[in-house]
Amino acid sequence: MSFHKKIFITIFLIHILLGSLSVFLVNRIVKEAISIGLNPKMKSELETVYDSSMDEISTRKRLYDYICRDIFDNIRGVIHSEDPSIIKGAIMRNISSYTDLNAIEIGDRRIELIEKSGKDKQPRYSSAIQKESVDFRCVFVVPDIVSKNQESLLKIISVQEGISKIREDLNTFYLRVYVFLFGLSFLIIMALSFIHLRRFLSPVNELRSGIRRIKNNIFDQPIPVRSRDEMGELALELNRLSKELKLARERESYLDRISSYQEVARRIAHEIKNPLTPIRLTFQEIEARYSGDDDKYKSLLKRSKEIVEEEISALSRIIEQFREFAKMPVAVREPVRIEEFILEILKSNDYFKESVEIELHLHQPDVIIELDKLLIRKVVENLVQNSIEANAKRIRISSSASDERYQLRLEDDGAGIREDIRDVIFEPYFTTKEYGTGLGLSLTKKAILEHKGNIYLDREYRDGTAFIIEFPIYLGG
Repeated sequence: MSFHKKIFITIFLIHILLGSLSVFLVNRIVKEAISIGLNPKMKSELETVYDSSMDEISTRKRLYDYICRDIFDNIRGVIHSEDPSIIKGAIMRNISSYTDLNAIEIGDRRIELIEKSGKDKQPRYSSAIQKESVDFRCVFVVPDIVSKNQESLLKIISVQEGISKIREDLNTFYLRVYVFLFGLSFLIIMALSFIHLRRFLSPVNELRSGIRRIKNNIFDQPIPVRSRDEMGELALELNRLSKELKLARERESYLDRISSYQEVARRIAHEIKNPLTPIRLTFQEIEARYSGDDDKYKSLLKRSKEIVEEEISALSRIIEQFREFAKMPVAVREPVRIEEFILEILKSNDYFKESVEIELHLHQPDVIIELDKLLIRKVVENLVQNSIEANAKRIRISSSASDERYQLRLEDDGAGIREDIRDVIFEPYFTTKEYGTGLGLSLTKKAILEHKGNIYLDREYRDGTAFIIEFPIYLGG
């Protein structure tokens, strides 16, 4: 499974867990709120009515049971009489004491004590006594106040049932709302997660693409740095590595080419040098052996000898440069304060002061570079000499340091270098001078590369020519 899929699944599971937990907690809170009641005042009133009604009913029941026992005791002597009027008469004598009494039942017999009236629709309460093998019951008419309390009780029951129904409806409603909100939050979370993952994985994909480019030796497409966090630092580090690899590959390729050119130069110098001495000696001998008196021929012979010797001298100088190029020593480096050394080079060349104005802007006096003094001296002298030959009136030498690299800049106000030849000026044998060998800048670049540095032309500079030389700063050890 790929890295971004693992991150996506992890975030998804975390959001699911948090969403489920939040829904569970909110649901519990709502259930507790509903179980308390819709309104605290309403609940208190309902409880008061309920308690009052239950107290009234309990009191009435105890009173009715007492009256029924008292009636049984009072009519015990006539309870088995077959004449209902005798029993009714015994009860009616004390009817005022028998609250709410309506009828009595002795076994299967029923004796009405109060005629039917509007109270027939009122609820009845029956108190039963079983004594002396007699099944005796008293029927009471419940008063209106008790009836109303019963109605209140029914209303209480109805309200409670309504609350239960509301609770169920609310549970269903909240469940639907929760499902909707959970689904909506899930979609929002997924969208935010997707956006977050794209923002997070975009640098990762760019880093991966950058690494692939480095692997395929493509060094001119740096990785975009979009933040200053770890990903940004990694991108910067990979860009630095890419730049170093590019320079290393260019250094290796250039040094390989220079090595091939050095071998060619060595062979050319050897092949050309060998016949030059016999040619010079032959002309000298021809001139010496001529004993004739033909002044015209003698003059021609002399001019020919001068031309041959002049060309042989020119070829000798070229051969010497080829030999110098072929036998260029390997850099033997030592720690040197670079700016002190540059000042020393300029002071030791009075010719420079006489030919051109040199401005110095060296601000890194403590920077130490590992270098070969002989090679770097030739580099500086060659660059200054090139500026003089380009008719420069002023040379400006400046320095800077950053990222463990020291940068030396030499710019002049001379004729400059044409745009169409800027890519080949460091190639061996390329020259625009009539009598040049095209080895100066190639030797300069070879020397810089052997110091693990680099030299390049500032293409943006338009007032002449500007070369930039970079060296790694010596940190000790």
